[in-house]
Amino acid sequence: MTGRALAGRSTGGRLFGYRTSRGPDGAEWVVFEPEAEIVRRVFRLCADGLSMKAIAATLNAEGLPFPGKVTRQGPMRRGWAVSTIHTLLANEKYVGRWVWNKTMFVKDPVTGKRTPVARSKDDWVVEDRPDLAIVDGELWNRVHERLRAVRTAYGARETQQRPRGQAPEMYSPHLLSGLIRCAICGARVTMQTSQRKKHGVVYRYGRYRCSFHVTKGPAICSNSMSIRQDVLEAKLVEKFHTALTPEMIDALVTATNQVLGQLHAAPPHEISALAHERQQVERELSNLVAFVTQGDLSSPRLRDEIRVREQRLAELDHQLDRLRAATQPAPRQIDRAWVVARLQTLNELLARDPAGARREIQKHIEELRVAPAPDVGERVVRVTGRPKIDGLLGAEEAVRLQLVAGAGFEPATIGL
Repeated sequence: MTGRALAGRSTGGRLFGYRTSRGPDGAEWVVFEPEAEIVRRVFRLCADGLSMKAIAATLNAEGLPFPGKVTRQGPMRRGWAVSTIHTLLANEKYVGRWVWNKTMFVKDPVTGKRTPVARSKDDWVVEDRPDLAIVDGELWNRVHERLRAVRTAYGARETQQRPRGQAPEMYSPHLLSGLIRCAICGARVTMQTSQRKKHGVVYRYGRYRCSFHVTKGPAICSNSMSIRQDVLEAKLVEKFHTALTPEMIDALVTATNQVLGQLHAAPPHEISALAHERQQVERELSNLVAFVTQGDLSSPRLRDEIRVREQRLAELDHQLDRLRAATQPAPRQIDRAWVVARLQTLNELLARDPAGARREIQKHIEELRVAPAPDVGERVVRVTGRPKIDGLLGAEEAVRLQLVAGAGFEPATIGL
C-alpha cells in the first residue's frame, strides 16, 4: 500500500470529486469535474460568509449529488449535512496535498472490532499533487482563515468531550435523546439549545427538532416543528405517573419490603465463610486422629499439626458464637407515603440520571414518532408510540401525546 501511495496510485476507497482510472501501473486518481465543481462551490460559499448549515440547505434545495449517495447507507442520509460540509472543507486533498498512512486500525481482542489509531507524523506519506487540486491555495486560505475566526469567536470552550465510539444517546444530558424520530423523514429528533439575556439574567431554552430539517433544510424534510424540552418531557412523564395506580404502588411497596426481609434473614457472608472453614478444619483434624489411632503418636510434627487445628477450631467456634449472638437491627421498610412523595418529583428524579431514565423508559415504550397535526391546529404536533406488552403502559393500544409546539398543551388523546 505504501508503495502505491508513493507512486500516486489509488489505495482504495471513495472520494467526492474524484474517480479512479485504469493506468499502466494500476488505478490512478483523476478529477471528476461534475463533482469537482460542487466542491469549488462549497468552498466559495463558505469564503463568502455562509454557514455550513446554510450551505447544506442550499445544496439540498437544488438537489445536488452528495458524498455517499451511491453507497449502501446513501438513501438513509438523504442529502448534504453540516458534518459533510465540515469534512469536505477540512480535506487537504482538494488543495493538492495528499496524505496517506495517518491512521492504522487495531483489532480489539475482546470485541473483535477494528479501531482507528492515529499514527505519528513521521509515518505519514505526504505527496503534493497539483494536478489533482480542485481548489486553489488562495481560496483554501480564505476559507480556513474564516473557520479559524469562527472557532475563536464562537467555538465551544468546554473541556468535556463525549467518549469516543459511544452513541450520543448514551451520554446525552437530555431525557429523550435517541428515543424520538421524525414521522415524516425518519431522522432522529434532536435537541437544539439557545439562550438570551434579559435584564442581566441569562435564560436557556431547549427544543426538540427534526435533525434533518435543521441540518439539511426543508428540501429534505418539511417537518419544521419545534417542541419545548420541558413541555414534551413533562407530558411523557405525566403518562407514566398516571399509569401508576394506587394498587400498583401498594404492590410495589409490598414486593420491595418482602425482598428486604429476605435479604435480612439470609446468613451474613462472614458467618457462611467461617462455617465453611470450620468444617474443613474439623475434617482435617478427624483425619489426623484416625491416623494416630493406627500408629504411633511419638512424631513431633504430627503432634504440632493436631495442636494447630485444635487451636484454630476453638477460635472459629468463638467467632461464630459471637457473630450469631450479635443482635441485628430490624430491616428498613419502604413507606408508601415516601414513595408517593417521591413520585410527585418524578421529573427531578429522572433529570439526575438521564441515561438511566432513558433505559427505564425504553423498557415500557417503543420508539416515539413526532409529526405536525394540521387537522387539529396550525402549530399542533402529535407524538405517537407503541407500548411494550410487558411494560407499565402495556394496557394501552397506543400512546399519543398532542401538544402545541412552542406553547402549551392540547388535551391528550390516549389509547386510540
